[in-house]
Amino acid sequence: MAAEPATSEVFGPTLEDGVMRAGLQSLRSAVGDADLLEFPRRPNGTPLLLRQSFFEKLFGAQMELVSFAFGDVSGAQADVRNLNLSQLLNIRCNNLDLGAEKAGNAAQADFIASVQAALAPAIGK
Repeated sequence: MAAEPATSEVFGPTLEDGVMRAGLQSLRSAVGDADLLEFPRRPNGTPLLLRQSFFEKLFGAQMELVSFAFGDVSGAQADVRNLNLSQLLNIRCNNLDLGAEKAGNAAQADFIASVQAALAPAIGK
């Protein structure tokens, strides 16, 4: 009779989630956080983001995503498409454990999904 393999050994590929986490963290390190509080403006100088104060609080470490009210998170979701790569990576990396199945509410899950969808085109630029 053959001996059973030790339970501490792992055979097979690395889990996709772990690879994604490591990749996002590495990319964030390479891109940096220098321009987190630099937001896009219209040609006339007015802010392009409708909920810029939301992102100022989020990037300024005044509040975490899970601490914002449902309405604030929902309202800020439309602005995600106008964020730069370092801002998107900051949000996603700071909320890696906040997936759709773990989100405190649907607004947070939708917000993270929007950030995830905006990441691929931003990385390609």
